[in-house]
Amino acid sequence: MTEAFLTFFLIAVVGILARQSIRKVIDPVALRQAINTIVLYILLPAYLFAAVCRIDLDSFSWQMPAALGAGAMGSLILGIFAYGFFSIDQRTKGALVLAGAFGNIACFWVPACVEIHEEADLESLHRTGAAMIACAVVAGSILACWYGTAGRNSFAFLRAVGAPLRLPPVWALIAGVMVKVYTVTVPAWIIDGADLLSAGITGLLILSLGLCVRFPKTNELGPILPALAIKLVLFPVILFLAIKTLGEGAGNDPGPSLTVVGVLPTQLLVLALAERFKLDCTFLGLVIVVNTALSFWTIPLIHGLLYR
Repeated sequence: MTEAFLTFFLIAVVGILARQSIRKVIDPVALRQAINTIVLYILLPAYLFAAVCRIDLDSFSWQMPAALGAGAMGSLILGIFAYGFFSIDQRTKGALVLAGAFGNIACFWVPACVEIHEEADLESLHRTGAAMIACAVVAGSILACWYGTAGRNSFAFLRAVGAPLRLPPVWALIAGVMVKVYTVTVPAWIIDGADLLSAGITGLLILSLGLCVRFPKTNELGPILPALAIKLVLFPVILFLAIKTLGEGAGNDPGPSLTVVGVLPTQLLVLALAERFKLDCTFLGLVIVVNTALSFWTIPLIHGLLYR
């Protein structure tokens, strides 16, 4: 697991250094926006479609997103409540609420599973990745739109609720589910092409993180504490309770795929969502870096306390 963290921060440092060195060639903010847009509109739909086409839609396929959705919604509600007491900009509030709800499966799920359970299989990776990304895109886009671009007029609520339907990953997810439901055989070259496209998602998002993160001012440290507590402590507890409530298939024998998700640091996808809906990406980047660093110790600790 140590190597996964070192790799993550190496690429992030490359992004930080690039931000300083490319200013005369291209605006770092414009580059970050381009990266996040490409990921959200092209690469992520390719990943979701291929992932859903690979999994079997049995009962566990539905219990998993149900548990993850419950965990995410509980964390989002806690974040909304906690940041209601802070006098900070709405776009910063939205970014901080997002930071507490979704786990970084792409970078840390496999090494965390190997560290904790001494196993990690690709079937579980595809199931868990698709379920978490689906939750992040749907619930995350609604919240991001509400705090970001929806505005505060009479149509703001409808605009926020309809936000997922304006994102290609949702339609890719629907297409993948339809393929499985109607047992359509997808040619191997389409899946291979989707794999090639989606292979760069993680590296590009870490690079984007490096392009946006900055060192905080002293008065900015306070607002990030609730986001850290929710993601690293409360989200694992909420997901644990959701797993136990769902029972057979997700509770009695949850396996490594679902239990590990709760203790992972913040999902990088929220950076792309924050960019799309004009939230505070620099503050979000700071929270992701800090809770990723802290999770090196909290992953085995919190998982051991909950699932021993």
